[in-house]
Amino acid sequence: MKVLLLFLIFFTTSLRGGVINDMLEKISPEEIFYMKEFVKTNFRWNQAAYTLYFSNKPVSLSVGIIECPNMLLEDRLWLKGFNYFVKNNFHSKEFSENFICNWYETTNEHFTVIDLFIINKKSLKHCLKIKSNLFKSILGEDFNYESFILQLENQQPLEKIIKHSQVLLGVLLGFGEESSIAFENHQKQKWGHFFLRTDVYAVISPTPPIDCPCEPIAFMGNPTSSEVLDLVSIYKKEMEIFWDIYQKKDPLIFFLEGICEADIDYLPISFYSRWKSGVEFSYFVINNPLSVNFK
Repeated sequence: MKVLLLFLIFFTTSLRGGVINDMLEKISPEEIFYMKEFVKTNFRWNQAAYTLYFSNKPVSLSVGIIECPNMLLEDRLWLKGFNYFVKNNFHSKEFSENFICNWYETTNEHFTVIDLFIINKKSLKHCLKIKSNLFKSILGEDFNYESFILQLENQQPLEKIIKHSQVLLGVLLGFGEESSIAFENHQKQKWGHFFLRTDVYAVISPTPPIDCPCEPIAFMGNPTSSEVLDLVSIYKKEMEIFWDIYQKKDPLIFFLEGICEADIDYLPISFYSRWKSGVEFSYFVINNPLSVNFK
């Protein structure tokens, strides 16, 4: 099953990769270098792979420093790469109909930073539908996903749209509803005594593949919760699949392939609601290769 999925990934991404290679040939080597460093950071530290290639984490957050007293080299690389990414319109709707890059600057007495949210519109739409009651309870009964997505496309700050709710932000970042509610209550010092028990509320993070430099997704949650256990299992499988491919791909091209096209979800579990599962799905693809539509 895994071999079949990897074949499908390489077959489809190679087609897109040819177009992207043609585009990159028109861009200076300096810009390509900085953009590559920018996407490496998003892959390795900001969990962008989950949002680009899978359906369980609609939003990924990356923070780039613009000004600070001791700005690190990696921050400078991220910032230049981000600026070139925007300059070459890889963030635009013309390049990608299914992704939104939503960003804004924030400043305090020591730092000026960019909060960059990479948003998978298809995954976001699905999340907003199944969690509509939760969003309505916080944003009001007039909430609807079309207006929500339009505000993001018009560069309204995401955190402003969700009224700075840690619950909604956690759900969008793929941490699950239960953990997100618990985290906000903890931040507001509700149930504080309960969370002193680390066996009930602890850092949740799946084990990454061997030698994989990418930081796995991490959040606070109940390690015995069924929702948390399901998420950990899913994210672990996703990282394994991503790492198998990432080792063989140019990171910039791989990133742009994800931004450019999101009709394929690489994790078998996500096919369950749309196709057949396990062996049945493999059998179906092998016997009906021309009829497969991953939309």
